[in-house]
Amino acid sequence: MTPAALYYHFHSKDELLVETLRAFGEDFETQVRAARRRHGSEPDGLRAAVVDLLRWVLLAHPARSLLYFVTSSGLNLQVEQLRRQQRGEIVMALRALLLQHHRSMSAPEAGVVAAALVSLFEVAAALPQGDDQRAEMLVDLGADLAVQAADGGDTADALAG
Repeated sequence: MTPAALYYHFHSKDELLVETLRAFGEDFETQVRAARRRHGSEPDGLRAAVVDLLRWVLLAHPARSLLYFVTSSGLNLQVEQLRRQQRGEIVMALRALLLQHHRSMSAPEAGVVAAALVSLFEVAAALPQGDDQRAEMLVDLGADLAVQAADGGDTADALAG
């Protein structure tokens, strides 16, 4: 595609960036909802869903994840407004996933753990790309931490174990 074709559809680089970020955020939220449906009735469904999501971030879309979660942070007001709005929607989708698997968890508790999960995805996206073995180790560790946090346990115990 030529620069002229890009500028025909997008009037500026900022507009192109915002649309790229919007598409990724929508795709990620769709992945969260799909993981909830796919693993909703499984006894270990929360762990399986977090594994799916971390693999999607780390292995399937590492460059897009890096741009969305790390590189675009603080670029401009329009980007930050989009990220704030989409982060809220992603947190709500993750909260629903948590509540589905931990019915004794309160909605505020699930919201806190969901926000922590978004931070986990941000950290995962910032890791160097191309080391699939390290990525799989992080997937397992991240899923264990998510389950430990949702269970109300000490995440230090999860890291030590």
